[in-house]
Amino acid sequence: MKKKVFLLGSSQFLQPIKLEETSNFYAIVATKLDMSLVSFMSSPINYDRQKLLLGKDKKLNSQLISEYEKDGLNDLIASNPDVLILDFFLMSNMVLLKT
Repeated sequence: MKKKVFLLGSSQFLQPIKLEETSNFYAIVATKLDMSLVSFMSSPINYDRQKLLLGKDKKLNSQLISEYEKDGLNDLIASNPDVLILDFFLMSNMVLLKT
């Protein structure tokens, strides 16, 4: 039986994984990539959705709306994963670069 996996954190995590080779073992049910844990757990932010939708980068618009509306936590609960992978490589790396 496949394990349901939820990925939260850095998109760097996915680069070395060959998804086609591991798809017999697990299924990625949801991802929230390049999002900090603070952002993930904080309250929704008031913003002008229409103004944000005017942006040219649709992928970025979608990610920002997801972060502003904090649907990641709801996605996590709804997906009921067997495995939760937290990867905050970029956050820790950026902190080290600043110190």
